[in-house]
Amino acid sequence: MLHRRSKPNGSPAGEKYGEQKAWDKYPSLVEFLTQTEWAPNEPRQVGSLTIFVTDGRLKVCFNDKDANYSAFASLDSLCECLKEMEALLAKDDLDWRKNAWDNAKGKKGK
Repeated sequence: MLHRRSKPNGSPAGEKYGEQKAWDKYPSLVEFLTQTEWAPNEPRQVGSLTIFVTDGRLKVCFNDKDANYSAFASLDSLCECLKEMEALLAKDDLDWRKNAWDNAKGKKGK
């Protein structure tokens, strides 16, 4: 049975995304997921990640919602996936592709 979940009122004060110490190892990943401005008064829509398995391979989809681009990568293991994703973002070693779906307009792009 489907359960309706209540919407949270935001994070507790001072806590953005969990235990800070654990995320310090992944600055590019944290920046991709949490940075809300490019510069002061220049808003940025935060990115998202989806981790999934296809044909027995662990994969990740990086979704740059601000630019409406996505990039996919294969990962070696679930235990090492944060390190691998950090390295890909830090080196800017991803093949970014324009999304067919325009998030800003809520319709398929042309």
